[in-house]
Amino acid sequence: MHEFKKVCAVLMSGIIMISLVGCGSKKDETKKEKKSNNKSSADVEKDGDEDEDEDEGDSDADNDAEDIADDEDDGEEENEEKGGKDDADSKKSSGGAYDVGDVITMGKFEQDNDLSNGPEDIEWIVLDSKSNGDTLVISKDALEGLPYNKIFQVTITWEECSLREWLNTDFYGEVFTDEEKAQILVSQVTNPKNDATGTEGGNDTEDKVFLLSLDEVNTYFDSDESRICHPSAYAKGKGLEAGEKTVMEGNCRWWLRSPGLTGSDAARIFEDGSVNEDGGGIDRENNTGVRPVMWINEAGTGDAGWEMEKKEGFTTTKILSMIEVYEQAGMTIYPLTAEDLGADKQKYVEGIRVESDNGVLIYAVQFTDDDAAREFIETVWAAQYDGVTIDDSVGSGFMFEVPGAYTSGYCDFLGFMTYHPAQA
Repeated sequence: MHEFKKVCAVLMSGIIMISLVGCGSKKDETKKEKKSNNKSSADVEKDGDEDEDEDEGDSDADNDAEDIADDEDDGEEENEEKGGKDDADSKKSSGGAYDVGDVITMGKFEQDNDLSNGPEDIEWIVLDSKSNGDTLVISKDALEGLPYNKIFQVTITWEECSLREWLNTDFYGEVFTDEEKAQILVSQVTNPKNDATGTEGGNDTEDKVFLLSLDEVNTYFDSDESRICHPSAYAKGKGLEAGEKTVMEGNCRWWLRSPGLTGSDAARIFEDGSVNEDGGGIDRENNTGVRPVMWINEAGTGDAGWEMEKKEGFTTTKILSMIEVYEQAGMTIYPLTAEDLGADKQKYVEGIRVESDNGVLIYAVQFTDDDAAREFIETVWAAQYDGVTIDDSVGSGFMFEVPGAYTSGYCDFLGFMTYHPAQA
């Protein structure tokens, strides 16, 4: 019995030892596994840290690259600002093209309505620019408030209108220096009919200075807003309407060269920038502004000595009807200029001197209105002849007498006057 207990005790001790050893082994394996796992985790964390370090390194590199790029951009911007001006100056000096929308100055014209300080530089907006340096420009503001044609006509075209003559003689001749005139190109100006109204535009012309057509104003301006125009202080001071009668206060209408609804109308732009295809009456003064247009090239490829070809023959209805009568009577017709008469060329339209073989001499002259004709008689003729008289009792228009005349003259509401001097 004692031996049995002894054997059981030994067996139990062995089992316990085996269990302890097993537990210890398992604990060691767990510990080893845990240690291994911890090492793996540490390795993973280390790898992750290394990746993060690498990412941080990449980020630093990116930041460095961005800093370099920013520095380069700043340098480029500085170069662009500096070089841009140099390029522009170089472009100007070499006769290169400008960018559309640029504003340049050329010529001088009264604009601030202060005559004491002389005329101001005209600002021009670039509408088109060619690689060869040819540049299309339009005045930024409306510079004048002139009629399309000085008197009412049943039919008038761009070729015959007084505004074309003013732009290519008075304006061109007085506004620009000889150097600038050499930069203004002679343009082949087309005058197609008004597609909306069917009114014919007349013959094509050669001009240094002109107005935009309906097609051109829609090509070079992409919105009503871009077509809005303001008058210069000078033009407004002379009476050019600037939205006083509309909600577009401060804006003004401006002429196009295309015909309008009829031959006695010309197309234009309204105060809000919309296109008025029907147009307005050609003889409306201070109702619509003038924005001159021209092609230039700073290389000076234009003809500085160019002069507009004078229109042949006569255009006004009254003069044409008088010529027909006098020619049928066998009389000889001679054209009269403002210089011939000593008249104000802005108010003089056209006139004729008529001579017959028996010494009859007749003057038939067209002025812008009867006030202009009266002014001519009271100043020019009164300065040449003593005793010039005017009779206002005839109703519309007036009669006038010049010493030595065997018949008096007459002026009607259109400013047309006839004068029959005494026979020599």
